Amino acid sequence: MELDQLKTLWKRADEKLPTLSDSHIEGILRHRSQRPIARMKRNLKLEIVFLTLLYAPLIWYFSISFEKIYIYYDIILIVSAITFLIYARYKYKLLYKMECASCEVKSNLSVRVNMLEKLVKLYFYWGNISAVLGYLISVVISYIGLFTEQGKEIRVPSMLEITILVSIGAVFILLAYFVNRWYIFKLYGQHIQNLKTLLLEMDKKTDQK
Repeated sequence: MELDQLKTLWKRADEKLPTLSDSHIEGILRHRSQRPIARMKRNLKLEIVFLTLLYAPLIWYFSISFEKIYIYYDIILIVSAITFLIYARYKYKLLYKMECASCEVKSNLSVRVNMLEKLVKLYFYWGNISAVLGYLISVVISYIGLFTEQGKEIRVPSMLEITILVSIGAVFILLAYFVNRWYIFKLYGQHIQNLKTLLLEMDKKTDQK
């Protein structure tokens, strides 16, 4: 009798637990991938709102200013705004495609994540370049405007003035670099890392089959 009970227990221990189907696992992975994508879409919308609230008053202020030199600031802001809107539209379309319900999860994510990562890196580089160009252009416009207002002839800046401007610029650009890096990672970088981790999990699942 005890032997029969032992055999029964052994058979039960040897039985495999019910496994999830591939479609169910894929559904779980798809749901996990949607979270970082949804957050990036939300962050992109917040960026558009924030920059609209920031740029619109500045463009309006410079446009009504009596100083003609301020028209150059208006041009810079308008060009920057248009460039960002083109970038934002392209990124939003990419994020929308990453949510494709009918696409095969891994192949769709793998291609789109690589594209998104390159796009975000481009955004990071452009942010740093814009900080340098913005500072240089602002210095030139302000320097010319100073002499124009006083009705004086524009002269070449002295070595002391150049040293001061370069020192201020170096601090500003360095600070802008670290702020930009933190900003990009907070809004997009960490979510891209989550998606890449998810892709690694998918690869492990494929290898185990």
